[in-house]
Amino acid sequence: MEKNEELRKEFYNFFKNGYEFEIFLKEFLKDLGFKDIIVTQKSRDGGIDLICYKDIVEGINTVESEKFIIQAKKYGKNIVPEKVRALNDARNIGIRKIFITTSDFSQQTRKEAEEMPDVYLISGKDIINFYIENKSDKIFDWEPKLSSDKLTQLIYKNEKDSQELNNTHETKILRVITQNDIRARILRIPREIFEHIKNNKSYSVIIDGEERNLNIINEIKAFAGITEFYRAHNYIESEKKYRNSYWNLDIKNSQIYIELED
Repeated sequence: MEKNEELRKEFYNFFKNGYEFEIFLKEFLKDLGFKDIIVTQKSRDGGIDLICYKDIVEGINTVESEKFIIQAKKYGKNIVPEKVRALNDARNIGIRKIFITTSDFSQQTRKEAEEMPDVYLISGKDIINFYIENKSDKIFDWEPKLSSDKLTQLIYKNEKDSQELNNTHETKILRVITQNDIRARILRIPREIFEHIKNNKSYSVIIDGEERNLNIINEIKAFAGITEFYRAHNYIESEKKYRNSYWNLDIKNSQIYIELED
């Protein structure tokens, strides 16, 4: 059996259920360059398992975030066309869509997907190949040999980050902070949250248990006045390219909770 197919089967067998696979995809999507990654709440996902955004450059100094919706399937058999057609229904017109599975897609499914606008397919082999090509030790004990310990750590970390706090808070949103954000002393606001607060000049933000009213820079969808927190978490002097931040919007009490990763 081809080595990559063996790895794909190990990868499929690792996940106890589809939810664990969705939690893993938070990390995979981040590695692909996506931001503001959300695992949807099961009661209202409408068949959508994750939502994320990717920055696109529309002009000089103009960056917009484009929305993607994700359907994830921990599946042993090839995905049939009906599954992808359901993702491409009328509710999702004009939104980019990605179907990600631990298995593969039938030849007919791939053929039909080519005719669907804004639909992308990612198979289990694609995921394995991505980490092999990038010489990643994130999921491999390098030979490559799939590492259950490393996958378990990723699932635990991202599942912990995804827990709902209580009925007043939304599910946590993962927002990646870049070195450019740190240099500019700004904290970019996840798109899903910005849409709720964009008519405000400032907003109550709780970071590390400390409440502040931070000014909103609407043009770039970001908070100012973040320098003190970056310094406290050693962001400014560090050469680390990316940091994670985790966001909850409490609409009822007009507050945002943010956890900065050390």
